[in-house]
Amino acid sequence: MAAAEWVATVRELRFAILTVTSVLALAYVMNLSGQAATIGHFVAAAGAGLAFLSPVLGWFGVAVSGSDTSANALFGALQVSARTSPDSRRNSWRPPTAPAACSAR
Repeated sequence: MAAAEWVATVRELRFAILTVTSVLALAYVMNLSGQAATIGHFVAAAGAGLAFLSPVLGWFGVAVSGSDTSANALFGALQVSARTSPDSRRNSWRPPTAPAACSAR
């Protein structure tokens, strides 16, 4: 009885399982091949626009995959590389640095 329910559930969810598996496979390939980093460096050139593009990428990932977890797997490395890119650091606001402390001798 339980096995029949399990088979019925898997049969009903077969397209969702296929979609999530495909998106995770795509994320794996994109992250290991450097595609996410390359797109991240391109997105980093947007400067302050990165604050707008980041949630748009997340929304796009959720629309494609139907899962926030899959979207994070797909675009998480892209957003990290965009934020840590030299272009991003050059275009972003940085708080002022504290003056160096003097050491009394």
